[in-house]
Amino acid sequence: MMSYSELRLEMEGKYIPYAELLKTAEWHRKRYTILSRDHFKCTNCHKEETFTEYDEERHEVWYCWIDYDVIVRQADGTYKKCDMDFTLADKPYHMQVHHKRYILNRLPWEYNNEDLITLCNWCHSTFHQSNEVDIFAEDGKTLIANLKPCSRCHGAGSFPEYSHVQSGICFSCGGERYEQPLVNINRYTGLENPADTL
Repeated sequence: MMSYSELRLEMEGKYIPYAELLKTAEWHRKRYTILSRDHFKCTNCHKEETFTEYDEERHEVWYCWIDYDVIVRQADGTYKKCDMDFTLADKPYHMQVHHKRYILNRLPWEYNNEDLITLCNWCHSTFHQSNEVDIFAEDGKTLIANLKPCSRCHGAGSFPEYSHVQSGICFSCGGERYEQPLVNINRYTGLENPADTL
């Protein structure tokens, strides 16, 4: 996994899209910290991440949760404690870390842990469709209101129902979430986003 420093070198001073920042080692460490704090469950619906099982005979994909130390009713009506059982899910669930607020030009992992919560992909998408996230100036205190969320994904940056196509990234904003990028200063060169200078 590439670090932010390695990514800056690879980009050779070019603008780094937000979606690329979420692939860095720094973000993955921060993400794991938040997921662990929230017990790897969505803080809204309390569901866990599913795993995918492919049934070759039926040519079907199943999404399942693993249940540990469960009591299962047997065919004869008795109950038996099992180490592990599976529950079918209606759709795939993946855990994502949601920023409760954004601060312009702050890298995704530079936020306080209190500014981040775990949401499943479905709750995260629903949240962004129904709510706006406050955006603050670089001082972290001055509320600004001139950034418009992407009109296609409503600021979610992706669509969970299309996760099988380029990880569900919104084609309209390229995963940036807003019409103007949240991080528009390239910290490697100090240059603004080249798109802003056109």
